[in-house]
This record gives sequence, C-alpha cells and structure tokens, in this order.
Amino acid sequence: MSTTGERESDKRMVEQLVHVGKRIYERRFQLCHRANCGTCYPQPGARAARPGHGPYWYLLARRGGKLRRIYIGKLLDTARYVLPDGEIDWAAVRARREEFENRGRVFRDAEGEGKK
Repeated sequence: MSTTGERESDKRMVEQLVHVGKRIYERRFQLCHRANCGTCYPQPGARAARPGHGPYWYLLARRGGKLRRIYIGKLLDTARYVLPDGEIDWAAVRARREEFENRGRVFRDAEGEGKK
C-alpha cells in the first residue's frame, strides 16, 4: 500500500511523480471503464493493451482530510489552480469541474435529439 492510500492496482497507472515546492504532481494513465473501449480493453487478437488513456497530469492535494486528484491536462502546468501564496484555488477547480459536467450534459442531450 502506498503512502497516499492508493491500491496496488492503482499504483501501476502512475507513470511519474514530480515535487514542485510543497505540491506533488503525478503523470498517470486512466481507465475509462467502457466495456467496448479498444484502448483499455482490446479485442482478442489485437495488439497488447495500453495501460489506459493518457498519460495525463494531476495535482495531488488534501482537502477535508481526503486526498484529491485534480486534473491538469496532457502538459504539466504548475501554475494552474495554484494561487500566488501557494494555496490551491478550489473555486477554479470547482468551476472547471462544473464546466466539464455541463459539456457532458449538452453532449448527451444532443445525442438524445438525434435518436427521435
């Protein structure tokens, strides 16, 4: 078991850890958990499976006693979501999450209209 509380199966998804000041960034692969995904679950006879989608960068931070993994993107940007005093801008994290969730809702609504 790792010090961050990850399961052993989760540790193999982490490709790289970078310490910047008091912050820790990790570069990891992510499984989408879709049964028909050729990247995460290749069909029989296909090339060997990649470890998942990515790799993507995440900022590791504690809030409310829980470890949070905050998505940064394909490229490491150590200034994203970090205020000048070194604290995390949780309002920006929340706004990005809401933007992402709304984009998914719009996409699902558009799919539903095409099926009528």
